[in-house]
Amino acid sequence: MVVIAENRPRLTFVVPCYNEAGNVAGTIAEIENAARGAEIPEFEVVPVDDGSTDDTRAVLTELATRKPHVRP
Repeated sequence: MVVIAENRPRLTFVVPCYNEAGNVAGTIAEIENAARGAEIPEFEVVPVDDGSTDDTRAVLTELATRKPHVRP
């Protein structure tokens, strides 16, 4: 028997990011569309900044303020 806690996502997408400031918002949008298209109601996106030297971290922080399922 599989027990899923109520407030936990059913699926977690882990996205490695290295100097992806210009791409990460689009990548997350594609993940969101795919998850919704697959009818996955509870999911989260966990981008992992692998030491970027551009504005990747700032973009991820801003996305997380607008999208509660994004957890930087």
